[in-house]
Amino acid sequence: MSVLKLEKVSYHYANSKAKRNIIQDKTYKFDFGKLYGIVGKSGAGKTTLLSLLAGLTKPTEGKIIYNSKNLNKINSFDYRAQNCGVIFQQFNLLPQLTALENVMLAMDVSGKKYDQSKNKLAKNILRSVELPEIYDNKKILQLSGGEQQRVACARALAIKPDIILADEPTGNLDSETQNDIINIFDKLAHKENKCVIIVTHSQEVAKRLDMIYELKK
Repeated sequence: MSVLKLEKVSYHYANSKAKRNIIQDKTYKFDFGKLYGIVGKSGAGKTTLLSLLAGLTKPTEGKIIYNSKNLNKINSFDYRAQNCGVIFQQFNLLPQLTALENVMLAMDVSGKKYDQSKNKLAKNILRSVELPEIYDNKKILQLSGGEQQRVACARALAIKPDIILADEPTGNLDSETQNDIINIFDKLAHKENKCVIIVTHSQEVAKRLDMIYELKK
């Protein structure tokens, strides 16, 4: 079942005199239980496409459908807070908070009700992304890049989303940590039936994907 669809979507920057489309007439579909990749050379529009899927940017033409609803017609903040977990390339974690507090904050923002304490649930989520308990109360800047990536994954998962979007989630990681992160995404798609969409340049990551959409300039 398609949870997310692009229907003839194009996008150009509003202040561009040439009106050259960054995204041109794309029709894609994304299903539950699959791991998708967005690939292409620099400047091909990969991050722009992810921004469109996250509701951070609106298409110039065409429409994006989430669960049979036009994404432009629903509250984009609520969509990201409750249905679509986004993992940014630079993580966008709050440095003044601990790993545990960053995850709990996402739960608070979502407005969702949870069947156990948020503290306990946040700790369980951090364990699910293989971050040891000793890091729970460390500030973000005390963590390595790989550890911060795990916190970013946990924060995205805290809202129990249908969709997980990740922009270059393994770009600055060593090969062992990269494999660990992809294993997390693989589990989310294939065992927890999430729709997982990642932007990647990595050939090793591409081998693990169920489907690849390639963007060209």
